[in-house]
Amino acid sequence: MTGRCILVAALCLCAASVFVQAATAAPKIVTVCASGCGFTTIQGAISDSTTNDGDEILVSPGTYGEISVSKRLTIEGQPGEPMPVIASTGDDHFTVLTGVDGTVLQHLDIRAGGVNATALQAEAGTTASDVRLTATGADGTCADLRGTSPSTLGPNVTATDSGSTATCVEAGLYVADTVTGATVSATGDGSYGLDLENGASLTNSQVSGTQEALVLSGGTAHQVTADGGVNGIEVYRGDNLVTDSVVTSTAADGHAVLTDFGSAPVHATLRNVTAIATGPGSHGLEATAWEGPSSYRAGSIDARNVIVRGAAGDVVGNDAPNPCPMGETCESGIVTISYSNFVTHTGPVVSPVDGPHDQSQDPLFVNGTPGPSEDFHLASAASPVIGAGIADPSDGSTDRDGIAHPNPPSIGAYEFTGVSAPPGGAASPQPLTPTISSIHETNSVFVVGKSATPLTGQTSAARHKRGTVFSFQLDQPSTVTIAIRTRRPGRRVGRRCAPPSKRLRKKRSCKRTVTLMKLSRSAHAGLNKVPFSGRVHRKALKPGRYQAVFTAKDSAGSSKPATLRFRIVRR
Repeated sequence: MTGRCILVAALCLCAASVFVQAATAAPKIVTVCASGCGFTTIQGAISDSTTNDGDEILVSPGTYGEISVSKRLTIEGQPGEPMPVIASTGDDHFTVLTGVDGTVLQHLDIRAGGVNATALQAEAGTTASDVRLTATGADGTCADLRGTSPSTLGPNVTATDSGSTATCVEAGLYVADTVTGATVSATGDGSYGLDLENGASLTNSQVSGTQEALVLSGGTAHQVTADGGVNGIEVYRGDNLVTDSVVTSTAADGHAVLTDFGSAPVHATLRNVTAIATGPGSHGLEATAWEGPSSYRAGSIDARNVIVRGAAGDVVGNDAPNPCPMGETCESGIVTISYSNFVTHTGPVVSPVDGPHDQSQDPLFVNGTPGPSEDFHLASAASPVIGAGIADPSDGSTDRDGIAHPNPPSIGAYEFTGVSAPPGGAASPQPLTPTISSIHETNSVFVVGKSATPLTGQTSAARHKRGTVFSFQLDQPSTVTIAIRTRRPGRRVGRRCAPPSKRLRKKRSCKRTVTLMKLSRSAHAGLNKVPFSGRVHRKALKPGRYQAVFTAKDSAGSSKPATLRFRIVRR
């Protein structure tokens, strides 16, 4: 009887072990292509019972139908290959609909062709990078981020909407989404580039729209170029912050920045902004007055370190009706401005141009006309705005180019880098730090190869048939360092995660990042490829998860780091 109990217990333990192993199975790669892969459609791969949370769906180039993502998956195109196209043409359709937090989309071309159709509808926390988003129908949308968990759009995102009365990107409907490293364009009649609400943020991006480039309803924008038809930026609701940005308007009666009346408060804080409006009857900054129910408020602007120009007026406040009609609430639209460069002001404007720290001289732009050739960098060391601003807690840390602000900062979106325009001509090209983008790897999971990877050398543009190959784009020749890193156990010492030791064995455990090796390559502008075997000299990486961190450097400085992740397996 005892023997039977032992046998039954052993069988139960064995069954439980099998169940736990199945439940904790390692994520796997699921392949999709026209033939010879696990699946021929992306939706088929998503819906299959063997596809689990955490799996990766690797899609070969081709054209695929719309998908609904109901599991926590990574869906990406083959690195280094043309983007797979996911397309729909139906009205009121979603080309890609995500419904589970943690969904990742990479290296995909997502298109919506119908009326009121959406290319990407994120109804849960989604990360989409290195993607193209296109909407062509009336009232179409490139991306609608509306999950109750934050989503991230970018970097390396291009969103284009050609439908009439459309909004290309909507972010922050419920939570503070992030849009970064994006180029957003809305070209249809009455269309909007990007709508940012509820604490959502926009950084290092270019936005344009025939109606408005950027609509703010409680959002923040840093290092942004917003080129609008009617309005560059229009503020509808809430407190909003715009720093280190260029904002333009080219239409008649337009505005570079307009704070409209709406739900209280309606306020824009501007720091180190260049705001230019060139259409007939247009204004640089304007705050709208209000007459009506008390639940609404007038618009207001707090501007510091800004350059403002408008064809019909630079800085405009609006007086409330006086007397105010009985039963209504009347409020003036007030602009508070200081340490800024502008010529004219009308209405309730606090700290007008004759104040001690404001100025009205020509800022000396390289090309101060909004449009394809606009360049609002400072052309000369003689510019009066250089060093004429004031440090402020709301300032961004860097200008539109990512150059750190001195103290005091300059007025406007750009610091002067020391390159003046030649006499009688345009400014000489300013030295810019290199930009590294579109990083890929042919295999994210691989076995260590037999050949060694040299520590130094040159990149190439040729294809390699064996092993994994890192690839990236450069905008100018640079030296690229690829740091191979991994995570190791450690012990917490203050704010530092220190290597484990007998002395620290009672300290709280933590994870530390360790750099194992650095590869250095002389790289050219355009596409570069670096074969990587997982072995340097005789040393092979052990099975596990790793990061490859890419940094480009030249005489002007270093790029922002870009990261790939890969895994080494035994066989």
